Amino acid sequence: MIYNGDNKQIKNEIKKLLIDEGITFVSIANKLGISDNQLNNTFNKVNLSFNDIYKMLSVAGYKMKIEFVKE
Repeated sequence: MIYNGDNKQIKNEIKKLLIDEGITFVSIANKLGISDNQLNNTFNKVNLSFNDIYKMLSVAGYKMKIEFVKE
């Protein structure tokens, strides 16, 4: 995926990954020790941080890979 500066793009990719894996936000929230409401608030922030993404993906059994590509 080439990131175009839109967090919505990343959020959609994470949602798709979770759906494909059958993982719910509730199960991620439980593993992180937070409420599902708290996780939804974090996920719906305008500027979702790399740290937030890393935490969500790691409890889902994924790693985050960042690659820089020259235009």
